[in-house]
Amino acid sequence: MKQIIILSLVLFSRLVAQDYFPLEVGNTWIYHVNSYFPDTMTYHVSDSLNIDHVKYFLYGMFLPPEYNFKDTIRNDAVGNIWKKVNGVDYLWFDFTKDSGAVYTFPDHNPSYYYNVEVVDKNFTLQTNRGNYSHCIKFFFDMPQFVDEEVFYSFAPEMGIIEMYGGDGPQLLLDSASIIRTPNGIIDEQPLLSNLFELTQNYPNPFNPITTISYSLHKACYVTLKIYDVTGREVKTLVNEEKPRGIYSLELNGNNLSSGIYFYQLRTNEFIQTKQMVLLK
Repeated sequence: MKQIIILSLVLFSRLVAQDYFPLEVGNTWIYHVNSYFPDTMTYHVSDSLNIDHVKYFLYGMFLPPEYNFKDTIRNDAVGNIWKKVNGVDYLWFDFTKDSGAVYTFPDHNPSYYYNVEVVDKNFTLQTNRGNYSHCIKFFFDMPQFVDEEVFYSFAPEMGIIEMYGGDGPQLLLDSASIIRTPNGIIDEQPLLSNLFELTQNYPNPFNPITTISYSLHKACYVTLKIYDVTGREVKTLVNEEKPRGIYSLELNGNNLSSGIYFYQLRTNEFIQTKQMVLLK
């Protein structure tokens, strides 16, 4: 009888924790930013690596290479997320713990650490993109500092839906592209809205590389072009048929002069233009 009970608890843990943070190279999350920061921020899983016969993933913001710091993370047998801090694995997000549970997580500076609390579990988070059920919220608080805290909210099979804390910005999931293994299925519902969208480049101002993202709610012919302040076309980034999806690309401004530029996304149904600034 005891063996059956233990097995049931293990199966329940797998059900609770699994896939709250889907890890696969290419998974991308685009967040709307409610602050003075750029309109959107993009996080993605950029690569994988094998350390001591264990598969890890590189996860972080989509930034130019010179700023491209990535966290090295992995999931365990039940889906909890571990992160390497100064070469040692620590449990970052424990999805099996109940509401009110507390554990510690170290900072990269050995003198500091976070107290982590599971604030809420199995709640519904309402956003402008829809409602996410069975969510889990974590609160990270560094007791050595005031306003050094952050909240993370996860939804099953979606990853982080919301991030905020201290005096920093609030990030709400706007869209994402999730590759699910073992079948390699790309799931973009309910992640894509029924709209075409061009987001603000990041960083902006930039020197010399910036990232431009856009989303297409259906397959269509797309052009994405760069213009100077006189309206002269200076570069074509995209000029082809594209399937429905979310796209990000880099613009290298090495061959451009400092100044104000405009980038325009155009389909047969949609035109949107945004401004960016190159500072050298």
